[in-house]
Amino acid sequence: EYVVNPSRSYFYKQPNYATMKKAYCVSGEVVYVQKIAGDFGYVEFFNSGGQKTTGWMLMRELSEF
Repeated sequence: EYVVNPSRSYFYKQPNYATMKKAYCVSGEVVYVQKIAGDFGYVEFFNSGGQKTTGWMLMRELSEF
């Protein structure tokens, strides 16, 4: 488990800076890192309604929970 640090941490389609999506998590939300590739971690996030979002996030924006 990791917690999001900045006010917004965006999802990426690939572990590549050019693939940023509109979806993001906000500070304090918890994500689950499945694997790491370079600067990015592939994460699962579940919102308050239980809906799952997956994608890549910058590991420097996450802290271990």
